[in-house]
Amino acid sequence: MDSSDVIIVGTGAGGGTLARYLAPSGKRILLLERGDWLPREPSNWLAQDVFVDNRYVIDTSVFPSIGTVNPALTATANSLRVGDHLLERLGAGSRAAAAA
Repeated sequence: MDSSDVIIVGTGAGGGTLARYLAPSGKRILLLERGDWLPREPSNWLAQDVFVDNRYVIDTSVFPSIGTVNPALTATANSLRVGDHLLERLGAGSRAAAAA
């Protein structure tokens, strides 16, 4: 791939959701990830460990939050809004508008 329309850094709750949201647009999307694959261990499959005990913390620096609440749903919702904004700027229209 010589060029990309969108570059997403990080494939966590926000980046992964954004990539999936933009995929049907036909735009060239490059995903960049740092680090190893998520280890295949029991604690990575238990909702209690991942979501309640906050085993992994996502980067939610785009909005204020507190450390006692897992902000994954807010990050995911924000990435969908960013996706619509990017699609409009790239001339592909908004998925939300197309669904209406």
